[in-house]
Amino acid sequence: MSFITNYPTLTGLAPVFQWAEVGNVADDIIVLKYGKNPDPDFVPDELDFSVDGTLETITNVDIVGDTIRLTMSDSLLSTDDLTVSYIKGTNPIQDTSGHESLDLTDREVINNIE
Repeated sequence: MSFITNYPTLTGLAPVFQWAEVGNVADDIIVLKYGKNPDPDFVPDELDFSVDGTLETITNVDIVGDTIRLTMSDSLLSTDDLTVSYIKGTNPIQDTSGHESLDLTDREVINNIE
């Protein structure tokens, strides 16, 4: 897995996905970390995301600082091998200037559930 560590957070650049994890906030919340705060007025729909590796479904999406939090229908397991994907919908992930983030395909979710 590679992490983007030198992403500049300059005005005019869209939020760039850095990594995803589950288990640090809660066992039912997948956190997607971005290099710049997404605009909290444009929260993507649950249907814009998919999580593979579990039978649980996404029930809520929140923006908290530089993260997007996907709340799942139940706790995930420490043995789950998860990936997350995102396709822009009506409210795409964007900065406050309207610069939209790219779609994601099968990005690894670091599983920190004990």
